[in-house]
Amino acid sequence: MEENIKYPRLEYIKSAVDETFKNTDGYLCKASQDYTDSLLNQYDELIAKGFHIDNQVRNRIDKDYIMYKLPRLDIDEKSYYEFLIEYEVTSPSTGIYFGCKAITNEKYIHEHETLIQEVYKKHWNCLRALVTQRLGAMFADYPMAIIIQQTDNDDSGTYWPFWIRLNYPKDIIDVAANSLQVIRLIYSRYLDGKYEKEQLSQKQSTNSQNYIPYYTQEAYRALREEGVKFSCKNPPTKGRAAPALIFDEFMNYLKREKFVAKVPEYEYGYAVQKNHSDRLSGSSNGYASRPKSGEKIKTYEDFSNLIRTFVYFLNMYYYNIYNVEKPYISVPWTALVRVFMKETHDAFIPENLKVPMNRSLVDDEDKKNIPTIGKDLYALLEQKFPLG
Repeated sequence: MEENIKYPRLEYIKSAVDETFKNTDGYLCKASQDYTDSLLNQYDELIAKGFHIDNQVRNRIDKDYIMYKLPRLDIDEKSYYEFLIEYEVTSPSTGIYFGCKAITNEKYIHEHETLIQEVYKKHWNCLRALVTQRLGAMFADYPMAIIIQQTDNDDSGTYWPFWIRLNYPKDIIDVAANSLQVIRLIYSRYLDGKYEKEQLSQKQSTNSQNYIPYYTQEAYRALREEGVKFSCKNPPTKGRAAPALIFDEFMNYLKREKFVAKVPEYEYGYAVQKNHSDRLSGSSNGYASRPKSGEKIKTYEDFSNLIRTFVYFLNMYYYNIYNVEKPYISVPWTALVRVFMKETHDAFIPENLKVPMNRSLVDDEDKKNIPTIGKDLYALLEQKFPLG
């Protein structure tokens, strides 16, 4: 086995890990075996992306570890960086993690503490905002993929400026491997002096401070009170009901007619009832009648059309016109998906609801072009809030 120390084969790593498991008297949980299997099963794909498998820390073998490393990046004769995915089989609570590890060469180990302060931390302080921005953009629709952790780890001439815990083993390739390639390139360009000062002085994003959790009171308030965006600074609201009151009527209608159902685990989360067999057949409220078979939401396009009918009414109520191409009031898709979810209780993204509408809403006197599913809603709103 020793002949494989420089670049150990997969079989050698497996053998070392198996030895660790045998020596733990069975106290390691199933999660540790699952993490181990996930990493070892990704061998071919990681090799294809430029990684090599390893279990060495500063040229010393540690059989408790599985590591996949990109080619090292030399800082100078004293030290270098490794960009790696790592898992310690005896620490399943930490899970799989990845990031940048600084290594001080044996000859200069007496300078390790100085190098941490004057080199490794300095580099990371310069690059942190850029790394955060690039990875944030890379996983814009998967924001929880990248949570950068700081470290106080200083062990035997090694130092992690930062590390990122992998949320799911299935993300080894999509998140960890792809992120490390970007991170290594950023460090490489930095060491080669290819970044302008302005690129490294950008402020870190503060978007997290403005984050609104889905299905909360804050999300509902944002939709009810701020979801209606007028296109002008001084909307024609004098003598008119506030948009929030019209929204309340809209929500009452959706709940009463069982188009949505409150999900009890959330403060303000509503699941769209796409197929609901007990929909009323015909009208029980004095508004425009439905077909005898009863209306029900067959697709999420139908729910989108209810939303569009509501917004169409707002345009007519406040402006007495609806411009299909450029309405005065638009659909607040982002705010909507923070309150409404799929029938399966999975989250919507705005694109789920932004389906093309074949039955266009236009300003016609008889309202013939309001989708059938929206006509009762429109009649209700028009009675509660007269247009005249």
